[in-house]
Amino acid sequence: MNNLIGLSALARREIKRFLSISGDTLVTPLISSLLYLFIFGYSIGKLVPSFSGISYMEFIIPGIIMMSVIQSSYTNTSFSIFISKWAGNIADLLTAPLSYMEIVIAITIGGVARGLLVAAGVYLVSAFFAGFLMYSFLHTFVFLVLITIVFSLAGIVVAIVSDDFEHLTVFNAFILTPLVFMGGVFHPVSILPPLFQKITMFNPLFYMVSGFRYGLTGVAETSVLSSFLVLVAFIVVLFATVVTMFKRGYKLRT
Repeated sequence: MNNLIGLSALARREIKRFLSISGDTLVTPLISSLLYLFIFGYSIGKLVPSFSGISYMEFIIPGIIMMSVIQSSYTNTSFSIFISKWAGNIADLLTAPLSYMEIVIAITIGGVARGLLVAAGVYLVSAFFAGFLMYSFLHTFVFLVLITIVFSLAGIVVAIVSDDFEHLTVFNAFILTPLVFMGGVFHPVSILPPLFQKITMFNPLFYMVSGFRYGLTGVAETSVLSSFLVLVAFIVVLFATVVTMFKRGYKLRT
């Protein structure tokens, strides 16, 4: 990277873009999370026993934060790239005095920033239900940043391969949402039948949620190191994929 000024300028543009519509990008996730916390954590949680020494409310808060973070990071980058393709100004981005790696990093920073802001907002909202959960700030922050990077990069990939807006929602509805709900957000994986427990081990979101939950509560359903390595592996693969797509101009150049 030899153009930090250009990289930071593009990153600021991405951040200003979602801040300009903060009602949609920041407030909406808070309202959705509040509903999840009230319905699942407060209402249903009264009927659910504790798990590994923490209440059901404390168990689901990390998962609900992750849901909002994943959606926000993914949506930010996917819409940014797709709208540029749709409006026909993606060429301006490709011809900017930036390397493809710098372009990818700058766009990813926008998704990470939005994810972190949403995470902070949902965390503050959750404090009204279970106080300020924090077992290890370092673990929490590291996993949070890594998860936002993963789904910011995933958003870029999906936006590049998508030919219309419906394709963006297909990934969200048929791949991302099922993985989230089957990743241990609302239930301990240990209560599932043995077959489904084994299937869950192949769900990358299970490792992400478990690692982040450890940071907030000290409770994890799998090795924290395994969760970390899964995230790093996804980042390496997705970053290499996105940079390669930009270099080849795959579905970017007409």
